[in-house]
Amino acid sequence: MKISASLIVKNEESVMQRCLDSVDKWADEIVVVDTGSTDSTMDICRAHPKVMLYESEYYNKDTHYSDFRFNIAKNESISKCTGDWVIWWDADDYIDESGACRIRELASNATEDCLFTFICSYGTLRFEHCRMFRNGAGIKFDEHHSCHEYLNSCGKPHFVARDIVVKHLPGKKGVSSATRNVAILEKDYFERGYKDQRTMFYLANSYREVGRHDEAVSLYNEYLKVSKWREERYFATLYKAQIFSSIGNFNDAFKAIYDCLFEDDRFAESYCLMGDILLHQGECEKARHWYSLALLLEPPADSRLFTEHTSYNQYPKNKLKEIDLTEQRSEDCQEDGGAQDVDCNVYRYNLPSDNKNAALALAALSMISSRGNCVLAIPFNDQQKKMIAACDGVELGSGDGMSLMLPDNLRGKSEIEWYCRSAGFILPGPFPILAEVKDVA
Repeated sequence: MKISASLIVKNEESVMQRCLDSVDKWADEIVVVDTGSTDSTMDICRAHPKVMLYESEYYNKDTHYSDFRFNIAKNESISKCTGDWVIWWDADDYIDESGACRIRELASNATEDCLFTFICSYGTLRFEHCRMFRNGAGIKFDEHHSCHEYLNSCGKPHFVARDIVVKHLPGKKGVSSATRNVAILEKDYFERGYKDQRTMFYLANSYREVGRHDEAVSLYNEYLKVSKWREERYFATLYKAQIFSSIGNFNDAFKAIYDCLFEDDRFAESYCLMGDILLHQGECEKARHWYSLALLLEPPADSRLFTEHTSYNQYPKNKLKEIDLTEQRSEDCQEDGGAQDVDCNVYRYNLPSDNKNAALALAALSMISSRGNCVLAIPFNDQQKKMIAACDGVELGSGDGMSLMLPDNLRGKSEIEWYCRSAGFILPGPFPILAEVKDVA
């Protein structure tokens, strides 16, 4: 059983030795196709006994980065591999000893003609990457995606090896990857006519990364009109929210965050972003709720894309500490007017103006109070005072509290669940829609 590593390189001298040392742990053959290096990259490769070095037939030092196509270059490297298994690799990838051993185990024990996906770590981001496949099965990179390319599986089954983590450790100087990717993807989209969902999504991402915000938002909107992939739709909407937040357009950011929750409410990134905006606006208690909500979540087990793992633990914990350090406890614990101190586990909520919705909100607040917190509801009218008096676990409050919002389009979710979420809590469900609750004149 022989494993080939497939690489394409150009001016990678700062990371090349580290890369080869890492690949040497699991590869029997290292196929390197150089696409125009003018530094010592090729010399480093020639000195390694496992490397089979080639100069690309298609690209050289005079190729402008906008004319480069990763799929063509990577297929060129794959075509020269002679191993039973092929793993494509980037020069700034790294894997530790245990991961290398797991690769060897996979290749030795696999009985199917299949592809294996590894987990890639890019800073604090984690996502899946299809990396390993049996040689000779006709598998290669799709011809219609020159950047953010992907392997065409030819109908072969996929298996995810979550215990194999490839770390992306950049160390190369030169044209930024975002600038390069914009140029390549624009050619795919505008000149080559590849106007599919993947090209739209990644071109919008690249626009966002280089600060071309209007173009990014416009393309995300076009993408969302046609895409059916739930997770990718979530991230497109989240990135829109991040753009709006970064330019201070908080109204549109709030709307986009709620759209994120409509798309997929299992990701903590959107809750953290809501907390960030509220904290920026000085709404410490509201921000506290959203950060606390993020801490109740785990990264979705079926997530394939760019999960920000710190959003589920360290980031919201740090933000909660920040709130604790910057907010005076005496101000948090005073009733309206500043005269009366109360317990710090008191939470105040403004009831909706509509009495039916107020009743639904009170039902949610009643469940929230069962967690041991004192919940105060601030009525909009006299009738709501009577409703509060009849509600178990909720007391009459005064002053100003958090707003309880009910989205216009519930998309299958009950009103009570959404009132719980707008209060900053996740409770076990499902919750039935309380159709029997009537408006009170």
